[in-house]
Amino acid sequence: MNNVNPLPVIVIITSKGCGHCTAIRKDGYLQSIESPSSMFGNNGKGYSWNETFFNLLLRGGATSGPAKFRVYEIHYSQLQPTLGVEEFSEYTLTPEGKVKRIGFYNINNKFMTTTTIGYKSTKPQAVAVNNKTFTNLFDQLFPKTIADFVYVYPGWIYVDGNAWNNALKTGESFYAYAAQLKIIKENGKYIVDRKQESINNKPEDAVLNASKVLNGTISLKYIEQPPEQKSQIIYAQTSGCKLPEFQLLPQ
Repeated sequence: MNNVNPLPVIVIITSKGCGHCTAIRKDGYLQSIESPSSMFGNNGKGYSWNETFFNLLLRGGATSGPAKFRVYEIHYSQLQPTLGVEEFSEYTLTPEGKVKRIGFYNINNKFMTTTTIGYKSTKPQAVAVNNKTFTNLFDQLFPKTIADFVYVYPGWIYVDGNAWNNALKTGESFYAYAAQLKIIKENGKYIVDRKQESINNKPEDAVLNASKVLNGTISLKYIEQPPEQKSQIIYAQTSGCKLPEFQLLPQ
């Protein structure tokens, strides 16, 4: 967990209150089997929450080579992010190219952690962390304004590495590309445009988006958009869970 790491960041947003998230991630550990319909992407076939998927995500779509992204998951206890985080995870590659997951949990008010490399049929026993608190470590790893991008579950957020590091240091608002959402700048803050009555009805491929970030097709810099013309909105059902309207707590 190196805050000066210049690699861009991918944050997966999930919630205990989202049934689709539960179907995708199960208990959060890497799974052993392929479930092609479990997650959007891969030309409609879907991905599984397994080592194959996180290998591709960390490498930006490549099947070999070093990591090109820092990858995290935030698992909220409720659909409202202000109600707390149940667990969070960090994904990295070992020198041998295996996916390493470090999970951080708040269990009965005790800060616990587990570390796994690849798929494990037997889940490791959580180990207590005594020198830090769950909240303090979360605040060290994630910028304070990360909740400004939480609007749908599961969510996929892509952030420039330098912008992320600066936000960790200063607490300033930062721009992020959020899959299926529109990000606007309002009163100096980057937030989800909550005036939209529906999210984009076309699912986005998480790995393809990562490769588009690397080749510049998706920009992680904010571009001011011209005023939109009024148009008819067509509503569509999605398999994700939409967060109800809520008011963010003052920062």
